[in-house]
Amino acid sequence: MVLLNSMTFNPFRILVVVSLLVLAAAPSHASTPAWMCNLFGSYFPGCGPSQPSFAPTFEPNVIIQSPFGGATQPTNKYYFATLDTANKVCALLGCTRVYEANPCNEGGGPVNCSAPERICAFPTGDKNCGFLAGYWDRNPDNLYPGVALNLARADMLR
Repeated sequence: MVLLNSMTFNPFRILVVVSLLVLAAAPSHASTPAWMCNLFGSYFPGCGPSQPSFAPTFEPNVIIQSPFGGATQPTNKYYFATLDTANKVCALLGCTRVYEANPCNEGGGPVNCSAPERICAFPTGDKNCGFLAGYWDRNPDNLYPGVALNLARADMLR
């Protein structure tokens, strides 16, 4: 009873607690209710303007084959960004140019690939465009704003 008398009634504090409970109870695919956006403005998660998300694309069904013949092998899609994706990654990260590594250097030596491996050239070193684009594939901007860009920038520091 003494604790209740010493606390002052604060309707804003109650509103914040209720809002957080509503968000915690909502399924992850649910959008933010309009009344919360009206109350808190664009600073509340999910209330800001939606920006078009960068959705990288990769060359389909790329296979590698030894120059000596033999069986073909499927590849990791993140080695082979399309030209549009490579150019977009280059623009986002400020690389100097995009070039194609052919023959590709997968598996420890020169092999024949059914699609070119595209490389982003940076002053600090070259990086595979597909690997960098993979950050946006795994962390879409519409779900995780800015995460992919920060991860790609951190990757460039290595």
